Amino acid sequence: MLDDRLQVVGMTGTQIEVLTRNLALGYSGVSELADELGMASATVSGVLRRLESKGLVRRQVSEVDPRVRGSRVTRRGAEKVAWARDHVAAVTRIALSGLSRTDAAELDQLLRLAIGNLRAERRNKGLRPR
Repeated sequence: MLDDRLQVVGMTGTQIEVLTRNLALGYSGVSELADELGMASATVSGVLRRLESKGLVRRQVSEVDPRVRGSRVTRRGAEKVAWARDHVAAVTRIALSGLSRTDAAELDQLLRLAIGNLRAERRNKGLRPR
């Protein structure tokens, strides 16, 4: 359902994920973003190129280390993140309709525990966190 809504505006879930994390970090290099997201640097670099071509991020040389290029989310990109958050909230409301607040809170707690278990398993195997 969310992917359908994203397609309407020409975005993918991965693009929104990269954009959202980049916005939270402020300025970040490809490696930092890749580590944060548990993605390959090449994947993040390609996504950033596409986001830059849409005017959603601006890539620039680091003020600290001129060998490093990082990215910042533009105002237009921040608007896309806000739009995506609204749509995620709408889809979440639909998914949780019919559940009491207690049941929804318990479901949230169980899902967080399950995700934590999967992340721990990846770490135990020496894989990147997701």
